[in-house]
Amino acid sequence: VTSADFFHPSHQAIYRAMCDLDAARKPLDTLSITLRLKQLDMLGKIDEDHYLSDLIGNAVTVSNIAHYAAMVASKSRRREILRVASEITANGLSGALDDVFESDTQLALLQLTQKTAKAGARTVKSVLREVSASIGRRYESKGVLTGIPTGFGEYDRTTGGVQPGELTVLAARPSMG
Repeated sequence: VTSADFFHPSHQAIYRAMCDLDAARKPLDTLSITLRLKQLDMLGKIDEDHYLSDLIGNAVTVSNIAHYAAMVASKSRRREILRVASEITANGLSGALDDVFESDTQLALLQLTQKTAKAGARTVKSVLREVSASIGRRYESKGVLTGIPTGFGEYDRTTGGVQPGELTVLAARPSMG
């Protein structure tokens, strides 16, 4: 989820402030978020009627955060699809040449599907945490297989077996045995 996934500009600014604070390893409380919004010169636009404190006061528990993030992402995706569909409709009604219209439509749909593929991208920080934890688990296992055994003893001792999400390419030159 990114700040652009939120519909309301106030929510975008609040989320951006929360991400900044999280990156700086600062607490995500009302005071910290308010100070960060002041630094971004966004507080006046958001907290005219104590909107921020009401929002935080009515916040749901973090135990369901993944579900709520998925809801925000889904609604954002739906808005993007509707925006592209509106553009395609407007272009179709404008009387553009058939070839140009078809080409523009295909391009718009391709860009939309490419955005979906990028949605699975992760930050380097999260990948490094995961890799570091995996290396730690492998080190702690002291030679015990942590993955699926292949039946090739030396390979299994070297790699710990086939690991989840791992692509292993094993190659050799011809006539080398």
